[in-house]
This record gives sequence, C-alpha cells and structure tokens, in this order.
Amino acid sequence: MSNFQIVFIGILIFFAIVGVLTFAIVRAPNGSAIAPVVIWGTIPQTTFDALLTNLNQGKPDQLKVSYVQRDEATFDTDLAEAIATGHGPDIFLLAQDKIYRHAEKIAQIPFTTLSQRTFQDTFVQEGNMYITTDGILALPFVIDPMVMYWNRDLLTNASVAVPPKNWSDFITFTKTLTQKNNESVILQSAVAMGEFRNVSNAKEILATLLIQSGNPITQQTQIGWSSVMDSSGNSADTALRFYSQFGNPTNEAYTWNRSLPASFDYFASGKLALYFGFASELSALRAKNPNLNLDMAEMPQPKDASTKMTFARMFGLAILKTSPNYTSALSMITYLTSQDVIRSFSQVSGLPPVRLDLLSTPPSDPLSPVLYSSALRSRAWFDPNPTETQSIFQRMIETVSSGQEKYADAIGQASQQIQQLFSQ
Repeated sequence: MSNFQIVFIGILIFFAIVGVLTFAIVRAPNGSAIAPVVIWGTIPQTTFDALLTNLNQGKPDQLKVSYVQRDEATFDTDLAEAIATGHGPDIFLLAQDKIYRHAEKIAQIPFTTLSQRTFQDTFVQEGNMYITTDGILALPFVIDPMVMYWNRDLLTNASVAVPPKNWSDFITFTKTLTQKNNESVILQSAVAMGEFRNVSNAKEILATLLIQSGNPITQQTQIGWSSVMDSSGNSADTALRFYSQFGNPTNEAYTWNRSLPASFDYFASGKLALYFGFASELSALRAKNPNLNLDMAEMPQPKDASTKMTFARMFGLAILKTSPNYTSALSMITYLTSQDVIRSFSQVSGLPPVRLDLLSTPPSDPLSPVLYSSALRSRAWFDPNPTETQSIFQRMIETVSSGQEKYADAIGQASQQIQQLFSQ
C-alpha cells in the first residue's frame, strides 16, 4: 500500500470518527440534528427538572434542553422584554388563556409537517385550541382539569354516600350538608359558590357552567374574535342564576357568604364538604392538612347532558418566531410530546397525560380514573386577557349577588367589556 493510500485512508477514518462524535453530541432524540434549546414556562422548576432527570437516566449525553421557570404574574412582560432585547427562549409553554395574546409571536407548525388529522388523533380535544387556519401554534404538553374534591367524613356524618353527580342534585345536597347556628351563621358549608372574592377558582367554576350549557363565551368569526356570552340564548342567565343562589340568604340553597375564609382554606380545615379545584391542587391540600379525609370525583354535569365537559388549564410547547433554532426547537417539542415523555411527565407531575393513547388505560390507583376521564372531557375558552376578565367576572357576580344589577344587564355589560378587550 502506497503512502498516499495510507494517508488517504487515515483521513477517511479521521472524518468518520469526527462525524460519529458530532452526531452523538448533537443528535436529537428523534434522530435529527439539534442545538441546545431553552424553554420558559410557569410550571414548577422541580417538576421539569425531575422530568429531565428521568429522561437522562442511562444516556451518555444529556438532553440538550434547559428549562427556566418564570413568575406567572410577570411572564408576559418578561417574555416581551426578552424578545425585544434578543434574549428570548426558543420555546415557551403557551397557556390556553394566553393563545390570543401570544399567537403573533409564534412560529407555527405547518400542516405539511404535522397534519391536523394526526394532531387531533394524538391529543385531547381541548388541544384543538392550538389549531389555526395556517397551522399549529403549539403541541399540548400539560392538562390540568377541574375536579370536585369532597370530604368523606362530612358526607358520612350526614349519611350521604357519594357527592352529587348532577347540578340538579345540589339543592338537596346543600340543605343536608350546611350547618348554621341560631343566628343563621354558617358553621359548615356544603359548597363554595355565590360569591367571588373568597371562592377559589370562581372564574373557572362559572366558565365551567357556561361551557357545559353550550355557551362558548367567545368565538372567532370571519371578521375576528367576538364575545358571545349574551347571545347564546339564555344559557348565561341560567348559569349565573344557578351560581349566585348559593350566596343568597333568602334562597333555600344558601350555604356561602363573603365572611367565610377562602374556600381552599375552608375545605382544608374540614368545614367545607365540596371544593372545586384543579387536579394540581391535590398535593397542596394534602400538605395543608395531612389528616383531611378527602376524595376526588369528576365535576358535576347538567342532568341528561349529551356531552360531559369540565374546564381545564392547558399548556402547549410553542416555538418563538425569534428563535434562531427553529429546526432544533421543533425536534425538541416533538420529542417532549412523544408517548414515553408524556407518560414520564404524568408520573412526576401527578397530572393526567395529554395524549389520547395514554388516556385509554388509567393506572390502577383510585384517583387516576377520575383524572383521566376529566382530561378527556376538558374544555376551555379563548380568553383575550386573563387578568382583565378576572375582574369582569368578579363584577358580574358581585353586582347580581348584591342586587345592584339584573342578571341580563350584568351579563350584557360583561360581554361588552370582553368584546372591548379584543379591540385593544
């Protein structure tokens, strides 16, 4: 073999080794080349770190992604400032109530890359909120449905076997579980509804009632987004009247007032029979009162409802337009929403998976069937500004509970105020 051949073969071997090493270093989990990517979100840092630890076990090279938890109260401002200064993340967790606000910042996934059919066959129905006419804004990653927590001891003491499954059963339940003294001071409450300030998740509870009644609250038309709260028959009136009666001292369903503690704390103290909260609140409830004999059930439904629904928070992995690593970011979010990763995230977070193929077989523990069914039935609405609509819902509830406005007037004004947010 000539010297030239020896040198030539040596060069080939050298580049082959370099190529293999480079491929091993930058290879994405799905096999494509990937650069390090940064993800911003509001889910706990410890939860995401635990996920990455699980994914990196037994791997020679760590997954090239870093997660940064940001304060939910300042997330929008932080993101805008980071984009303006060129220091934004590659990916961020897009909450379902921030879709309208952040849609223009996102590099959409075209249907040629991921078809709408494949997307809908993969993720829960609420994930459809990320679908636009041009593509997909985000891949669903987290689903946190509303559920009904109940105090086993309080129901047992009242000879009630299980909590109500239908809203129509709440009047009887409330009269049975509410306790008052001779001055009509509430000593034990059946359910926290009727007020706003001390009802944890009040906006989400009323939104659940509205959505279950067939009222989407907002919807997109050919001319843009519109508030339809006051234009879907009398559904909003029915939902608001039902919600408000529990805080009316003259109503037989009266069980709640503004003088009581926040419903989360009241339930944790053992004096509230039912608490409507998110699945993610379970650990906080147990931490606040380890001795609380609680259980979990699905959110109540209208009697004879053809489609069961509950409100849920959702987060999807979205790619910023300003990211210089679109291909790498796309590879990463595709991997992070794969079956094995979503299963692992469900295990570390305690939340149900967002993928349909995983929801078909709940684990054997007693709470998973409730969580998995709730995830399948999850819905939400396009919120133009979560902070502002929080105030709008509060005013709507408090003006009717205090008798300042009639139901139709309060609903009409709330609808107009939501519509104005779409114009800002």
